[in-house]
Amino acid sequence: MDPTKTSSSRQSIWSRFLVANLSEDLNKNVFVRKCVNRKMLELLTKDCRNEGYKKQECKRRHRRYHVSWCSQSGCKAEVSVVDKPERNDFWCPTCQNTSQETCDATLANTNCSKADFCMASWDKNVFARKCVNRKMLGMITKGCRNVGTNEWRCHRKRNYHVTACDQSGCRAEFSEIARPDNNNFWCPTCQGTSKESCDASLANTTCPKADFCMALWDNSVFARKCVNRKMLELMTRNCRNVGSKEWECNRKRKYHATACDQSGCIAKMPGNKFPKETPFQCPTCPMCKSPDECENKTTMTKCTKTTRCMVLRVDDTVNTKGIFARNCIRPRPH
Repeated sequence: MDPTKTSSSRQSIWSRFLVANLSEDLNKNVFVRKCVNRKMLELLTKDCRNEGYKKQECKRRHRRYHVSWCSQSGCKAEVSVVDKPERNDFWCPTCQNTSQETCDATLANTNCSKADFCMASWDKNVFARKCVNRKMLGMITKGCRNVGTNEWRCHRKRNYHVTACDQSGCRAEFSEIARPDNNNFWCPTCQGTSKESCDASLANTTCPKADFCMALWDNSVFARKCVNRKMLELMTRNCRNVGSKEWECNRKRKYHATACDQSGCIAKMPGNKFPKETPFQCPTCPMCKSPDECENKTTMTKCTKTTRCMVLRVDDTVNTKGIFARNCIRPRPH
């Protein structure tokens, strides 16, 4: 191999790497041009706001600076007059109303000198556009699910959506999937004697004030319905959690419940979790003269409406013979 060609090739590769990372940073007091590698450029522009093609505005430790770069050998990274830093120039179209349409019809241009993003958020009742800084956006979307570029779906005490953009004057838009529609929460609802009979008669029910689609059942009834968060909490209070949004309840009436929080979802539970209860049983015998006679005549009896087993014993008296019996009994309510 020709060492001259090898040296030339290495130099060419090194040059491309350097010039691909030529940058310029500036603030009110300093203007500098320098060569940087890719890692350094990423550090300089981390969490910065995009101002244009290869141009970023950054805020660190209460100091604001701009960065621009170019990737051609010998190129001169430029900052146009328009892009030169001007304080208090960030603004957002802002509004707050009950829907996106009415909110967007009343937009106002609001200067947000300390903001980094224009944000839109909405739930079932309110649609709003406002300015937020990076820290506030992080707090609003903490623990939320990312559903697109700068777009989140949040499930907390209330469900809401958030989207943001980082250009001055930009209007944060929702994707078609997450676009807000008033009163668009609905559930497949039904009521029957079994899961199969219920699911065979599903009807799409709009539930504007609901937060969950819920299924609940016992040995006699299976139902699907819409419920809000408060109702779900009441219906599952003191119940045993047996899975994600799945409960087993033992009150005056034993039942199971499950819920999901997506519009149109069908709340399901694996088949092996459906309740299969053994009826309450007691060893019973008719009126007998002695425990031994009762023991010989004892049979197991299903007690459909009772929850206690009773033993009755009456000793012999001068006028009556002794009695011994076993039976089901319903306890007297307190």
